[in-house]
Amino acid sequence: MAKTPHIDIWMPLLIGDFRRDTYDMSPECGWMYLQLLIALWQNDGQISSAEDDLANICRATRAQWDRNKMKLSRLFYVGQGFWMHNGVREQLERAKRVSEARRVAGKISSEKRWGKKPDLRVIK
Repeated sequence: MAKTPHIDIWMPLLIGDFRRDTYDMSPECGWMYLQLLIALWQNDGQISSAEDDLANICRATRAQWDRNKMKLSRLFYVGQGFWMHNGVREQLERAKRVSEARRVAGKISSEKRWGKKPDLRVIK
């Protein structure tokens, strides 16, 4: 892969999984969970496990974070100081593969159409 594909403009939300994960959560806690998932997507599948950082990511006060962190923490795993989520990591890998495949297909299509290799340099 030449470079990391730009996949942060969209994120799949698997509604069934989300509803299953949040069925016993308050609206506040469900919102915090969604904010964590978005942050994971935008940060290549891992976010800092520092509690102040997690509260900020959730757009929550420390009191709100403390009230909901036990329920939220059961949906993630921690490794080397980061929170991670298997579902997000799997979807990120899939999105990267699809994006790269489309990039290569576009390049091949351009070469066929125009009979030459495209100039992929960035013009500033």
